[in-house]
Amino acid sequence: MLWDMQRLMDYAEGPDYVDAERIGCVGFSGGGQASMWLAAMDERISLAVISGYLHNYPESMLHSHLCCCNYFLGLWELADVSDICSLIAPRPLFLGNGDEDVENGPRGIAGPVEQAEFLAWHRRGGLQSPDRWE
Repeated sequence: MLWDMQRLMDYAEGPDYVDAERIGCVGFSGGGQASMWLAAMDERISLAVISGYLHNYPESMLHSHLCCCNYFLGLWELADVSDICSLIAPRPLFLGNGDEDVENGPRGIAGPVEQAEFLAWHRRGGLQSPDRWE
């Protein structure tokens, strides 16, 4: 998926009517996941909108088992969604989650809120949160 989107970026940069410095991406749910990965891994994306995907791996994806497209085998042992989103910095990022999204996990919107708070802390220059990694 990421490779495909990066090839689309290669194509999109070509036409004269495209301002390659102002290409953004937006997505909801699986599209939010795609936007997250593209913006995190391709600096040609100047801003990202990730909606319905700021969950955390342990509570949401490993607990709910609702969508196999969310699984990246073993990634949850190394990083969480907010860690991947932090790779987008310092470019603009807009995040949105619904408070009744079943993929939020058993604690509801609390998990995504924690992800957003950690991401905001990281984007302000934090290096490692003492309470995040035990």
